[in-house]
Amino acid sequence: MCDNDKETGATPPVSWGHSAASYPPVQEWPNKPSANIVVLRPFKQRTMAGSTTSEEWCRRNKLMFVEGTFEELAREFAEAIGVVDEVNPLLEQRQNDEVLKKLVVASTALHTMPEAQFQPAYNMLLYLVFESPNYKIFLPKICEHLCSKQVSSSPVNGPLLAIFELQNIFNLLNVDSDMRYNAFGALLRFVKEHGQFEGMKQWIHTMPRWFELWGTKPEDQRILYVKIADTAIASAEQGPDAAQIKSNEQAAYQSLQSAISLYKGDEASSEEAQKLALRVVRMGLLSSHKYTFSELTVLPAVQALADSHPIWNQLLEIFCEQDLEDYVDFLDEHPDFIEKEGLDGDKLQEKMRLLTFTSLAASAQKCEVEYKHVSKALQVPIEEVEVWAIDAIRAGLVEGKLNQKRQIFGVHRATYRVLSEKQWREILTRVNKTKQVLKNIVAVIDKGEKDVDTQLKRDAEEMTKKLNGAGFGSDNRTGGAGGNRRREYQRRQENDD
Repeated sequence: MCDNDKETGATPPVSWGHSAASYPPVQEWPNKPSANIVVLRPFKQRTMAGSTTSEEWCRRNKLMFVEGTFEELAREFAEAIGVVDEVNPLLEQRQNDEVLKKLVVASTALHTMPEAQFQPAYNMLLYLVFESPNYKIFLPKICEHLCSKQVSSSPVNGPLLAIFELQNIFNLLNVDSDMRYNAFGALLRFVKEHGQFEGMKQWIHTMPRWFELWGTKPEDQRILYVKIADTAIASAEQGPDAAQIKSNEQAAYQSLQSAISLYKGDEASSEEAQKLALRVVRMGLLSSHKYTFSELTVLPAVQALADSHPIWNQLLEIFCEQDLEDYVDFLDEHPDFIEKEGLDGDKLQEKMRLLTFTSLAASAQKCEVEYKHVSKALQVPIEEVEVWAIDAIRAGLVEGKLNQKRQIFGVHRATYRVLSEKQWREILTRVNKTKQVLKNIVAVIDKGEKDVDTQLKRDAEEMTKKLNGAGFGSDNRTGGAGGNRRREYQRRQENDD
């Protein structure tokens, strides 16, 4: 919660999972008729014509018209949930905020209504709440009900109904409202317990923009990022689909990485930062889908592990840019570390072999790696080399072709684990070789063009000589036998005349 929210002496604030929950001061209701519209915006990104964003479009569209004044609707709602006797005196005294307190507290009755009435009833409640200038006081309690009270009238669709109303609350708030932070936190809490994380995953990349709009402090940003990661991990454990599990693990890793990137300066060496850094390093090492870690090693909180947890830092460096031999030396140096820290030794060794194979492929000068070199580097029998090559291809680390006859692996593409000076030099060497090959090709093409031009000239000269020899040339003054006969005929004609 941001600083401008102050706690009131009215309804006790309900925490939305935020460590600094507080609420704004109570404001007077405006002396004007209640607006009879409530904006309900779908929790779904849309881009309309031109450059209009979904949030701008939703602010102007998707309106639901409600008939009746605040008093009429509040009395109707109170009758539906059985508190009309408590509400009527307050309505007569125009104590609208007190009316809303009664309605919000008793709104748990909505969870026993028939499924068809649940959404319209909650929409009416939200409309009444947003009519108040002090709506921020009431939203936490509504979210608490939606998160903690089961929709008993619909055991199957109840979670979907509840999450839809939580989404409505999020979307009803202005784009730059700091209360959206809390609304999103409530959504995460609900999704963690009931699933449906897939619908929220698309918004992770927009969090930095939202934090900027909400004016969220770095410490509160970290809190929400960690909640996103926890929700993603919980969803990954629930989901049987392999692709979904992979996607959720990646979302969790990305969120934790975003969280630790917010630690700057001396704060990066704090106990909290080091604990979070260890968590993301552990997750990355044990992940079946994460093979490069250079993006971690540049973060101050991870770099601080060199002082606070040197063994962990050593292990991370091995997986960043070293090979299996270095990992084996690490195990000899720290024989109890893997078991003590609860790491999966078999999984780490398998990943290290794949990374070693990748390094061999990336450093191959002639784009070929001999089986015997792979066997030695991976410390496996030569008969197993092709199995590891196939596994590396499946992991997306390399692309290439196995040549059983020549006992080599032809490298088409290989992932660079880290771009250090050595790797940059290798890239420069390959670029220079490619440039030389292209120069040779251009030289061959130029020579071919010159040879063709020379041959064409030679052919033209030979053709000219042949034509001249056949009497078609310009220097042939006799004109051949036909010309002689024509001239003889002309002389006879002249003599006759």
